[in-house]
Amino acid sequence: MIQRLFYLAILTAFLLSANTGFAFAIRPLSGNTVAVPNNYDYLRGDVFVKMSAKEFAKATGTHLNFFERMYFRMIKRQVKRDLKHNPDLLITDYYDTASGKFKFNALWFVIAAIIGPLGVLLAYVSHPQKNGPDKKDRTTSAWLGFAFWILWFGYIFIF
Repeated sequence: MIQRLFYLAILTAFLLSANTGFAFAIRPLSGNTVAVPNNYDYLRGDVFVKMSAKEFAKATGTHLNFFERMYFRMIKRQVKRDLKHNPDLLITDYYDTASGKFKFNALWFVIAAIIGPLGVLLAYVSHPQKNGPDKKDRTTSAWLGFAFWILWFGYIFIF
């Protein structure tokens, strides 16, 4: 009986630690709702320049911390300067999807650190997931994990 309770507790802890473990929503009170605008005027440059940080946070539905508010002011200044050259400027023009920045992926690092060159090969041949990392990020993280694997096994077998 105790063994079954122990397994049930482990299973419950495992299921609750998954991403969907706490997949329920709490409805806010009717007086505390935030009105998100139906139109996306806050994406236009001329509207964005006139917004405060609180108004932008309310329009996007996020909370800005101190550093994000400072960055918001810097971006606002840049948009104001660029608005003189292009009056139809949108905020989305500043978002660069092909920036090429590397995003470390711990999963592929660990896979390659455990199984070595097979992990790198697996990173190359695996199919991308819908919200998963890009192939470049997968393979770079796997190569870093492979380097760790070489150092780890080199240290074990040499010393």
